[in-house]
Amino acid sequence: MTTAGEERSAGPGRFALGPTLTAVELTKRFHGVPALQDVSLELWPGEVHALVGENGAGKSTLMRILAGEHAADGGSVAINGRPARLGTPALARDLGIALIHQDSIHAPHLSVAENLFLGRLPTRGLMLDRTRLLADATRTLARVGAGDSIPARTPFGALSVAKQQLVDIARALTVDARVVIMDEPTASLSAAETEHLYRIIDELRADGVAILYSSHHLEEVCRLADRATVLRDGRLTGRAVRGELTPASLTTLMLGRELPVTSLPAQSAGNATGELRLDVRKLSGPGFAAVDLTVARGEIVAIYGLVGAGRTEFLHTLYGLSRATSGEIRVDGRVARIGHPRHAIRHGMGLVPEDRKGLGIFAGRSVSDNLLLAGYPAVSRAGVLFGRRTARAAHQLATSLRVKAARLSMGAAGLSGGNQQKLVIGRWLHRDSDILLFDEPTKGIDVGAKADVYRLIDEAAATGKSVLVVTSEPEEALRLGHRVLVMCQGGLVAEFTRDEADEASIRACAFGALGSKDTKGPATS
Repeated sequence: MTTAGEERSAGPGRFALGPTLTAVELTKRFHGVPALQDVSLELWPGEVHALVGENGAGKSTLMRILAGEHAADGGSVAINGRPARLGTPALARDLGIALIHQDSIHAPHLSVAENLFLGRLPTRGLMLDRTRLLADATRTLARVGAGDSIPARTPFGALSVAKQQLVDIARALTVDARVVIMDEPTASLSAAETEHLYRIIDELRADGVAILYSSHHLEEVCRLADRATVLRDGRLTGRAVRGELTPASLTTLMLGRELPVTSLPAQSAGNATGELRLDVRKLSGPGFAAVDLTVARGEIVAIYGLVGAGRTEFLHTLYGLSRATSGEIRVDGRVARIGHPRHAIRHGMGLVPEDRKGLGIFAGRSVSDNLLLAGYPAVSRAGVLFGRRTARAAHQLATSLRVKAARLSMGAAGLSGGNQQKLVIGRWLHRDSDILLFDEPTKGIDVGAKADVYRLIDEAAATGKSVLVVTSEPEEALRLGHRVLVMCQGGLVAEFTRDEADEASIRACAFGALGSKDTKGPATS
């Protein structure tokens, strides 16, 4: 493993004598604060170059500079050996650079086809050539395996997060890109969709496209990457080539230390009392049916399932974002009629949603506001906020959550994904919510922030809170859950205790190969 002070080449790509893109000592500051400092890298034809680092390490800043979305304050970029000016996304696109964002950027009321070719819509004379647009869109969607599942006429905003991600990937393929930058492309994809993306990457490699690939899934990085660049606090801290890539070595370079082993395996058996707090009986709603489950005080129940299994829809119905069509929800033994999130909040529920930016944080509000807004009564009297009390509460909460922010008055939008997630969790801890609902709690966050989120979930259960976690990561379900329930095609198909559960069994149940609503543990039939 090479460090930032050592140069080691992985060798040129097999398509050219030189790199497709060369970045030299790129630097970027925001409001005087360095976000990227003297970072250099090369992208070769037919190679996958991984960009690795914690949230806030500078990865997104570097990718956006290369895609023309940010202007660098220093350094230079060359394409095929010639100096390049990347002042706007259009200029970068003209130079053959395409960026696939982690968070979809789209026009939700336009069709999928119109979003695919936005800014480049085909015309016939002065009119939109709709026939050609739909044909081109259908052909492009087929390249990412979505030709049947995503009709080109569908409004983009009606798609799930996973399908929006597939459309974003397809949009990059509509440009004859020689450099494709992928920011967490598998974050919202199912296992089958992820495998299809890998096949697309192999096709791009075979065509000589240079790929810059950012992911928090280090096993994924080790599988795909020919070389890797590691960033920490905006600086280059190491490089590695394929034979040197391991999750452990990359983690050490990312964090500047080895991650403690105690943060990875399942920890305590919890503080479950056996006293039921949440009791769901035959609940049905959009995307799921006849779900029965219970969560005791001090218990963590994990629901594992693939994208599309109905997990998020179930959680949204519990929280009142969707209406149940039948069934019953009981809280502390009493029927809870929940038709709106405010009803759920009154019953002591707090939701940490999968869509952190859309449903979680208030991007235009401060870090302090995001932490305290669900529990303002604790720092106010007769509706009047006390500045000193508010500041003290926000500081204490941010410290306990390990929120990394330059100041608590800064906008929440300026924080990394992991720190934004801590704000949403902290909001419900400050309110002292008794039932915590987590939907993909570590999606798109780095290993250090993930360890912090796991700690917060463990501590919440240890203090007697009831926790329900929905996840598409089997390791996460096994790490967190005192019990693991498996969801498939809108229903619960299996239940495991912590001692019974293993990755192979819960994966098999999620794919429908094992499991029955009427059994505990793997089915034997």
